[in-house]
Order: sequence, then structure tokens, then C-alpha cells
Amino acid sequence: MMQRMRSLSFAASAALAASLYALAACSSAAPSVEQMAAREFAAASSPEDEAESTRLTSIARAHLDSSEFDSAMDEARDALQLDPRNARARAVLAAAILGGSKDETPPPLAVLSEAEGESRSALGLAQKDCFVALVHARIVAASGHLSAALAAAESCLQQAVPDASAERAQLAAAAADWAFELGEDRRAIARLRDHLDFDPNDARAHHRLGSCLLRIAQDPADALAASKAFAHCAELDPKDLDAQRAVVVSMLRASELAAKKGTAAAVASALADALAAAVALEQRFPKSVEGPYLQGVVYQRRREFAQAAASYQRALAINQEHLPTLLAMAEVALLSNDASNESLPKVTLTPGEWIRRALGADAKNGGLDEKERGKLRALEANWK
Repeated sequence: MMQRMRSLSFAASAALAASLYALAACSSAAPSVEQMAAREFAAASSPEDEAESTRLTSIARAHLDSSEFDSAMDEARDALQLDPRNARARAVLAAAILGGSKDETPPPLAVLSEAEGESRSALGLAQKDCFVALVHARIVAASGHLSAALAAAESCLQQAVPDASAERAQLAAAAADWAFELGEDRRAIARLRDHLDFDPNDARAHHRLGSCLLRIAQDPADALAASKAFAHCAELDPKDLDAQRAVVVSMLRASELAAKKGTAAAVASALADALAAAVALEQRFPKSVEGPYLQGVVYQRRREFAQAAASYQRALAINQEHLPTLLAMAEVALLSNDASNESLPKVTLTPGEWIRRALGADAKNGGLDEKERGKLRALEANWK
């Protein structure tokens, strides 16, 4: 008897909530997200209804994946008629509501509110469901709240059972994107690694992982881990010049960090690896200035100035206005004035002439800020 009374009490509460929601919908003001999220839903009346609701949800999701938003909404609503507590059907409905306004940027506020209300209701019913959480987080992100979207995604990832499902990987990938855009490098690294556990062949994810690792690197091992991530990206996408370049830059950063720690062997090892990667870069992209230029940087750091100058000259043969190379040649020319050091190359132009060429390239193509230009002009004046 008590059980029956409790069931009747819940049914009455659910009916009351539905009535209040209907009244709000008929009023001049649409129900708020909070009002929608506070709704209570009765369970399916039978196992058969629950099974049919699940089947209709699969159909609705197929329509959603094909961007057939009206059909997705119809099937999702039919599923919810049979089982109002079907969280996935409610999430599909939310996604379809938002998708139906895809041609409007940003989506109308009323559409966003309705979609978020449905997605929050779905999340309340299934907090550990990665698909539901992904739909909700994407809707929140569409509202411009990336921090809240990231928090919602991470909350589900922390609660859900760790597995290798595609849905978990998609949620991790979305969280990684939001963390990356927010500049939250450490959070992005964790989510990117989650995603790459499922899809190790995602070149873009490897590139972003390398970028995050390089930005936070405080130790040579961190920078070398970044170089490995960029190398994975370059292997997956051999045409990605930026990834191959980033391999060299990461190794140069590793050498800088090793030098700060006073570990000469680690510095030498990192520079040797950087030189090998820069040579490979030139071989893979012979028309790019980056390979010879970065070889020059490595040689210069190793104080092998003749090889540095030769590399820089090869770079200028490709692009005579490449600003970093012109500045590097000005530095080598400045060093070459030390007549006491016979190992230094004899550069045909004076430091002032190289600086003038650099300022000319900057005037034509940009690349320096006003403070940097002022310093160069002062140096140029000293060589007139």
C-alpha cells in the first residue's frame, strides 16, 4: 500500500511539473533553462515501451548524424512519449533543436535556451553518459561559455567508466579543443592523451599536444616530449611543414633548458637531434627556407659559425627577404669582425649592411615591432 502511495505521489508530482511547464510555455515568456531542467519525468510504463523508445532513439540519432534535424526531432519526441526518462532521446532532441538553426550565427537565444534546457534535463538523467554530456557541452559552448562547456565535459569524463568507446574519445577530443582555445594547456594535455589513446592516428591532436607541451616546458624532457608529438604529426601528415619545423624548434628549446641546468651532454644531444631534424626538413621541403635557416641556428648555437653562415646563405638563396635569416647574418657578421678568431667566417657584408637589409625586409613584409626596429636602427647607426 505504501509503495502504491509513493508511486501515486510521484505521478502526481510529475503531472504537476508537466502542467506548470505547459502553463509557462503558453505564457508570453518561454520557460527558462532552469525551469526546463527542474522537470520530473515518469518512467516508461512497460519494458516494451522502453525498448521501443530505445529503438526510436537510434533512428533519431541516425537522422541527427545526417543533419536531418526535423526528422531527428520527430523520432526523438516519439521516443520520449514512450519513455520520458530516455536521456539519450532527450539529448538527440536538444542537438536537433540547435542544429535546426545552424544557418543562423549565432543561434537565436530562444533556440539556445530550449536546447540547453533539454540537454540539462538529459544530463540530469544520465550524468555518466558521454554522448549526453557531449551534446550538453556543445550547446553550452555554442552559447559562448567555453569554460562551462569544458567543466561539463571533464565532469562526465571523471565520473564515467574509463573505456575505449568512440563516445568517450569524442568527448575527450571536444574537451581538448575547448581547453586549447582557453589556453588551459595542462588540461588540454590530459584530454588530448585521452583522445589519442583511442585514436593514435589523429595528426591534429598530436600537433596540439606538442604545442601545449612546448608552451609549458620547464625541463628538457618536456620539450623532447613535445618534439615527439610533432614528429608523430609529421609522420601522419608528411606534407605538414609546420609540424616538421616544430620538431626542430622543440629540440632547440630542449637544448636551452638543458643549458640552464648545466648539463653539457644533454645540450649536445639535443642540438645533434635538432640538426638531424633540420636536415630532414630541408630534404622533405627543398623549396622552404626553414630547413637551411634552422640548420644555421643549430650551427650558430654550437659555435660552428662557418657552417652557420653557409646554411644562412642557402636560406637567402631561397628567400632573400627572410627576416630571421637576415638578422642572424647580421649577428654572424658582427662576430666575424673579431679578427683574433680565425674560426669565424669572413662575411662579405658589414653588420650595418645586413641590418639595413633586415629593416628593408621588415618595411616591405613586416615582422618587427617598433621597439625592435628602434634597436636595429641604433645598431645600424653604429656601423655607418
